[in-house]
Amino acid sequence: MGFLDEIIARTLPADGDNAALLRHHANAAELACLDALCLSAPERIVAVHERFITAGARLIRTQSPRANEHDLAPHGLADRINELNWTAARLARDAATAGKAATGKRIYVAGAVRQPGIDLSSDRRALRAALQEQIGALLDGGVDGIVFEAFRDVETLALALEIKYALHHCPAIATLDHLPDAAAITRLIDSGADVIGTFGLLPSAALADAGTPIACFAGADADFSTLGTLTPQASLIGGADGVTPDQITAL
Repeated sequence: MGFLDEIIARTLPADGDNAALLRHHANAAELACLDALCLSAPERIVAVHERFITAGARLIRTQSPRANEHDLAPHGLADRINELNWTAARLARDAATAGKAATGKRIYVAGAVRQPGIDLSSDRRALRAALQEQIGALLDGGVDGIVFEAFRDVETLALALEIKYALHHCPAIATLDHLPDAAAITRLIDSGADVIGTFGLLPSAALADAGTPIACFAGADADFSTLGTLTPQASLIGGADGVTPDQITAL
């Protein structure tokens, strides 16, 4: 049974915010680019993944949300984008393999991608190149799918989905930082989204009627002990920024 089959059959718990844990032991330079810890301190990344798996997560996300050319170049990492994303995927895969051995349950790995700081209308070519490089490296690293986190606009997310679909037909989880209307939902489905959801807020009625699996990555202020009851339509429930393993345990 694969990831999509599982979330159709049951609600799966996902992880929370890796960065919330990594910040506790990061120095000032590391705080400026937490994704770089995949290269400089891989053992810390694996430890965070393991904590979320122990908390009950069945899907973990790579520590790579901002590992694209636009966001890494200021940190001198423009020539290590492929290496960083590939490594992020392998670290999560290692943790997932150990998690399965410990729990007897398959742990899925999703490559985490956030919207680069490139405007679609002003430089579509650069945006496409940044997304393609990052997504391709995560896929090469062996992720089970891609989760697009907290995208700000539907058209950029649609472009990211189309790029992913051209590279691989693995599952794509598309989330926005706002509630999408019916037109936006249709646009994302047409672009290849297998799961649609929200990041930092609860899903809307429009999502419930979309006819596609729903993801809910709730904010740190949510009551995770009642989240399943509040979002009965969600097939995947995890945490957005600031959510800790303790909150995932409460699901």
